[in-house]
Amino acid sequence: MFGSTSLLPTLIKSDITKLEEAADVVSQAIRQSMPGIIGVHFEGPHLNVTKKSIHNNEHIRKISKDELQTYCRKDLGKVLVTVAPESILPEQISSVTPEQPFYYYRIPACTGVYVSMLALLKAVDGRIANFAGIKYTFKPLLIHSVSTL
Repeated sequence: MFGSTSLLPTLIKSDITKLEEAADVVSQAIRQSMPGIIGVHFEGPHLNVTKKSIHNNEHIRKISKDELQTYCRKDLGKVLVTVAPESILPEQISSVTPEQPFYYYRIPACTGVYVSMLALLKAVDGRIANFAGIKYTFKPLLIHSVSTL
């Protein structure tokens, strides 16, 4: 009654072959109406090496054209890709997924990355046509939500 009703299986950083294999598995699960599977989460291949946490450097890289094509497959349901800003150009975002809203997730309490939101808005103005907004996680709110769970 109060548990998870849907999920995105997560593939943590790997090479393009594993990434495509994972996409195929998720696509098949969606076609077969596997309960709860609504898409896929690709985490880790496009991180910042200095902010990578426990991930090793082996598969950390900038996004390639082949990866962008995989992420934009129409048969994957919801797709979440964890990306460091320097791993992708704004033009890549809007050119491959023009119909999908793009949100910048700002979580400085977890990442240690502090970006001026005004500077970000000025930088994306006219460069990311599908820019829809910013998700901002304020440290005191994060602490409060964790302490009340």
